[in-house]
Amino acid sequence: MKSKTTAGILAILLGGIGIHKFYLGRTLWGIIYILFCWTLIPSIVGFIEGLIYLCSSDQEFNAKYNPEYLTNNSSSNFMAPPSGYNNQGYPQQNGYPQQSQSNGYPQQPQANGFMQQQNGQQNSRYCPNCGAENKPNANFCVECGNKL
Repeated sequence: MKSKTTAGILAILLGGIGIHKFYLGRTLWGIIYILFCWTLIPSIVGFIEGLIYLCSSDQEFNAKYNPEYLTNNSSSNFMAPPSGYNNQGYPQQNGYPQQSQSNGYPQQPQANGFMQQQNGQQNSRYCPNCGAENKPNANFCVECGNKL
């Protein structure tokens, strides 16, 4: 897993030659930084990127540079939303976001945590711990990291 602190420090100190881009798996951009290092433009851009990496939240950084970590890792540093609210700030009922059916009543999840679409297909999986919406094939919650 790539660390935002490591990426930020590499970008600030060695951003002029693109070391942070290689660390983040952006090899083509790393080569471009090396090719233009004599102009000092990559140094300025690297410094700014380093600040952006360090100031971004863990969730934003992991979503961009560690997407496999979001669905496959059981331990997470993400904070769960406040009790009674989902990750978008909307109120929840019984730990699950309220979603209306065609009859106007909130749709309740099945016992396995899935919500059914009108045509009967599974479209989302909700975490029983924090109520966050996850992909149907996710094994772990993207917000709290608990096993679904």
